[in-house]
Amino acid sequence: MIPRQRVHGCALVSVHMPWREMTQNGINALLNLYYDMKRPVTRKFPVSVSLRASLSEAAGCRRKAA
Repeated sequence: MIPRQRVHGCALVSVHMPWREMTQNGINALLNLYYDMKRPVTRKFPVSVSLRASLSEAAGCRRKAA
């Protein structure tokens, strides 16, 4: 589970997922199901989140005057 962090103001949030590994495991699961193959299937993948200050204002985000 990803810990919640409070983000003040606007931030750029990126979620990093291992798409290649997820796709390969999905294909392996289908091959096992339909062709009775015994290919290895992983169902847990590492996911990470990056929070950064945004370089420009997002729609609906107002920055307070300093």
